[in-house]
Amino acid sequence: MSLFFQSGYSAFLGLIANLILTILLTPTIFGMYITVLSIISLLNYFSDIGLAASLIQKKEITDDDIKTTFTIQQILILTLIVIGFFATSSIRKFYDLPVEGIYLFWGLLLAFFISSLKTIPSIFLERKIQFQKIVRVQIIENTVFYLLVTTLALLNFGVMSFTYAVIARAVIGLIAMYSISFWKPGFGISRKSLKTLLSFGIPFQASSFLALFKDDLITLFLGKVLGFEGLGYIGWAKKWAESPIRIIMDNINRVLFPVISRIQNDKEKIARLIEKLLNYQTLLLAPTLAGLAIMMNRFIGIIPRY
Repeated sequence: MSLFFQSGYSAFLGLIANLILTILLTPTIFGMYITVLSIISLLNYFSDIGLAASLIQKKEITDDDIKTTFTIQQILILTLIVIGFFATSSIRKFYDLPVEGIYLFWGLLLAFFISSLKTIPSIFLERKIQFQKIVRVQIIENTVFYLLVTTLALLNFGVMSFTYAVIARAVIGLIAMYSISFWKPGFGISRKSLKTLLSFGIPFQASSFLALFKDDLITLFLGKVLGFEGLGYIGWAKKWAESPIRIIMDNINRVLFPVISRIQNDKEKIARLIEKLLNYQTLLLAPTLAGLAIMMNRFIGIIPRY
């Protein structure tokens, strides 16, 4: 219920913000933001190798497990950020990015690093199924992001609206997370812990590669082939078409993973739980998606620029 509340609040806030941004900003700026965001998502995929998921699903975790996860994650993230920074000129030439697009890319790299520092405190909360506290942080982050990006767009900041907003969201989110679930960062690598964590983490991470290809690699390809304006229309449509899945299914799955981890030895109970959830999800998603398809033509007519 906490996650649904957060998603509902964010969806409403996002609806208002997106309507304003759609009027104020061009599809080209949307396409630029979506392309750069996909580059960061690609980096994010290789920044974890499933270690966070391993910590969530383990029955008991040790201090060595936590330090090993944090240390390996930071090594990977800093390596990817350095690669991303030195690849800036190649990315700029490939997509013909303006200077503001480069600043957006660097801003997202900075936000990527800041957000990574929240991983361990967030894992502690997920293991205890305390999603209401995670939701509190997400509400603060989304409020800061949407209000700031809308205000800056009204002040004619263009694509820089996103740059300042993503950095502000990351910083405020980090402060909020540590105020709710404080953890003193520690460094160290235990070979025993790493071997155990990777035995689950790597197959888990590999299982989501298809989603990475479908969502981000194709977006990067389209950004080059169609240009930012064409991708802006596709990204806008994709966002609304997927909104019921993001709000309903993603939230259920996020709670389901740590819950199943606690009862992982009771296969029959897990099977019954998943069957019920599939039924309820379909009952919610099918009519919602059908309603969106029927409504979208009129919805687009409301927006002056479109």
